[in-house]
Amino acid sequence: MRKKEVCGLAVLGLALLALQGRGEDWTHLGLDGGRTRAPLEVLDLPSPAEPLLEMQAANGVPVVASPVAADGRLVTADHDGRVRCRRESDAALLWTASVGGTPVEATPAVERGVVYVPTTFGKLYALSLADGRRLWRLDTEGAGRSSPQILGTTLYMAAGFPSWDILAVDAATGAILWRTPLDEISYSSPAL
Repeated sequence: MRKKEVCGLAVLGLALLALQGRGEDWTHLGLDGGRTRAPLEVLDLPSPAEPLLEMQAANGVPVVASPVAADGRLVTADHDGRVRCRRESDAALLWTASVGGTPVEATPAVERGVVYVPTTFGKLYALSLADGRRLWRLDTEGAGRSSPQILGTTLYMAAGFPSWDILAVDAATGAILWRTPLDEISYSSPAL
């Protein structure tokens, strides 16, 4: 076997193993603020993996953002501006919410029962994890391709084009605490 084939089989094997256990919460891009990407456990999803794949492709809309898991729920966001929440144990749809019909490319974050969703049209939405109801919406003045990070009660994210700012936002109210310009546009996520 060639090296590529061996690597491909190893990745496939790891992906299949990842679908067997009960997972800890993976509430934002990279698992934690340090982006370790190293969970202690794995998600307990229906086997085989087809239901998870179908839920992302069923409506034919591309999914760029990674799913996040918290409190027994799996949250996905896609290019049709919809956020979907499913029960982790059986992938049953619990709710669907609109974020203004604008594409979502950044991975949402979940903290304290709230889903934070940046959109490419410069809005940041806070939705209830319990039922998908909108708690607040903020105009970030830049394309939201930066996955938000939460530390304590503050959310941090980069506001992309046309803004060149890093934002600190009150996670409970959506009020901007401060914003500071960068030397160039950033679509990367802060590491805390």
